[in-house]
Amino acid sequence: MNAEGFEREGQKLGARTAETISSLANRAGDKVDAALDYVNERAQHVTETLQRARQDGWNGVRRRASDCARNTPLATFLATMGAGILVGWLLTRQSR
Repeated sequence: MNAEGFEREGQKLGARTAETISSLANRAGDKVDAALDYVNERAQHVTETLQRARQDGWNGVRRRASDCARNTPLATFLATMGAGILVGWLLTRQSR
């Protein structure tokens, strides 16, 4: 193969490489956009929940917790145990 042949092959390889990189960048951008949309959606949900809790006051929060415990006792128990373990772990780490 002569110099012109190598040059053409190099250009083809460069074009394919650029195309592949562009495709990967587009896919990565789509995934980042999807992740940002999900985070924004969850943040909005948390904001709405906190606003509802603020409007309902302490009695409303207690009522919701009681309703949750009645409707899904196992999930409530597991969440409470997890929170207790986390608080215990944080307190023991803080006292060291």
